[in-house]
Amino acid sequence: MDILELIKQNENAKLDFKREWYWEATTSKQDIQKKKLELYKDLISMTNGNIHYIGQPTYLIIGVKEATPNEIHHVDFDVTTLQQEIIQNVNNYATPLIQDLTITKHTLDGKDIYVIEIPPHPFPIILKQDLKGLEKKGTLLIRAGEGTVVVDTADYDTRKAFEEAVEKFYGEEKEVGRRIEAKTYIENVNNTGVMNFS
Repeated sequence: MDILELIKQNENAKLDFKREWYWEATTSKQDIQKKKLELYKDLISMTNGNIHYIGQPTYLIIGVKEATPNEIHHVDFDVTTLQQEIIQNVNNYATPLIQDLTITKHTLDGKDIYVIEIPPHPFPIILKQDLKGLEKKGTLLIRAGEGTVVVDTADYDTRKAFEEAVEKFYGEEKEVGRRIEAKTYIENVNNTGVMNFS
């Protein structure tokens, strides 16, 4: 990940900028809970991305405002302290689970920013319980550009098309991996002289 290159880009289904963190130290407990649910919704929808971004990592960058060019702003809140809490809590709503999430701090021009990164996910993530007041259990959250699209069980065609695209991408990726492994195995055997397939 090249943070400077990411900051130069426009927001998309897998890249989002936030001027500041979702809440502050002075935010009320009730409002913090609402903001946390918004964060989990953003992370799940971005991890899914959309049909054009399958197989790409997710980046949520805190401390950058989308502009021309994008602007860097200092973030006082230490987001890295929340990594384990975010992983645990977002997975209360995600099935299958988001396996890996990292938060890194970067200092640019004397300003602290934070990057939440999630590796490509090989399965569509569905809500396993209601995101209270936001979305219902069984919903697939995907992104259209920088906005979230709700695909519930009634929108069968969209959901099916997305799931098939994910399955196709990772099926082709596995097949390429298998061919590489087979080629490497044959080359290794040939080099040792133990067995020859020619």
